[in-house]
Amino acid sequence: MGIGDVIDESTKALQKGDIEVGFGDAQLQNRSERLTSPGLNAIHPNGIPIRTDLVYPPIGNDFFASSDAVSPTGIFSFIMFEVFGRKGNSANINYDVSRVIDEGADAAQFSFTVGNEVEATTRSAENNAINNSERFYGGSGFNEAGSATSRQLIESQGDRRIGKALEKLEDRITLYVPHQLQFNDSVQYEDKSMGDAARILEAMAGNKGAITDEVQLRALGAASSFAAGLPLGGLSGIEDTVKARLGFTENPRNEALFKNTERKSFNMSFNFAPRNPDEVEIVFNIVESFRFHMLPELSASASVLFAPDEFELTFMYKKPGEGSVEENLSIPKLGRCFLNSVNVDYAPNSRSAFFIDGSPCEIKMDLNFMQAFHMHRAMVLRGF
Repeated sequence: MGIGDVIDESTKALQKGDIEVGFGDAQLQNRSERLTSPGLNAIHPNGIPIRTDLVYPPIGNDFFASSDAVSPTGIFSFIMFEVFGRKGNSANINYDVSRVIDEGADAAQFSFTVGNEVEATTRSAENNAINNSERFYGGSGFNEAGSATSRQLIESQGDRRIGKALEKLEDRITLYVPHQLQFNDSVQYEDKSMGDAARILEAMAGNKGAITDEVQLRALGAASSFAAGLPLGGLSGIEDTVKARLGFTENPRNEALFKNTERKSFNMSFNFAPRNPDEVEIVFNIVESFRFHMLPELSASASVLFAPDEFELTFMYKKPGEGSVEENLSIPKLGRCFLNSVNVDYAPNSRSAFFIDGSPCEIKMDLNFMQAFHMHRAMVLRGF
């Protein structure tokens, strides 16, 4: 066997592989593992209990189900926060690219397993779904004639992140829609010089003046370089002197090139004024839930930090006289978001005030979110 055969066999060995990475599963996905008993007093002899389905202002359990129920607060619009996390932090990657090399296949076999859940079976299936979706939409509406996989991709609302959290957790928070609900969409452009390519294109287009000017500029640059290289230190600055005397500079032929979209960031502020022990429990759990899911988890070995959970934000409203609560499509969807910061003021007024059990009478909470995905125009047509 010659050296070429050895290299060929080594290359084929690299075409297939199985990689395992694991740091243990996340253990603290829900808040049931408290080590303390907050609010332990005569009013709460066992401490403030953990509550996972949280609504503020409290509107009664029958409000969302009954068509006759009337909101005691006069609020019929809400924003719902659902939490998603990752249980498995071990991954198995199995790949086989030999088909591409040996058979000329259009895609490599690729599987990616997190814990016991297979995230993807083949890369080709995903790419074919994109091709069959006819750019995700057709005309004024979405293409319904695509394959089932195509529809699944479209229904995923464009969020095709590899690291998307998939496991729905216990906590769900429903709050009133805050004031100053402002969102900003923006894109990035950058200046880039077209340089010699632009000059060549202009010359090919018959711009004789550009050719003449380019010859003069090149000659001036060559003369300046020659003078700077003369013995005894040379004569520098000729080109700059001529440009200063005649008052010109070379056109860099800059154009604005699209770079990327910017992730949407926004703030939400909420004020809580609990009126009884039950509302104290609700508010405490709301604040604790946001803080808990915003922070990462330290692995058992303390070697890695597991990513914080994600929030799915949905605007909801209830039609007067109807029992069903529906998504409010009059406001652009927000979808999956990261929570960047939680700022809690336990004495937001000029004077602090507390109940006899030590609970604050009023709390102000500021949340800063960042959309987890980059927007594109197809998502606008989906209501984002």
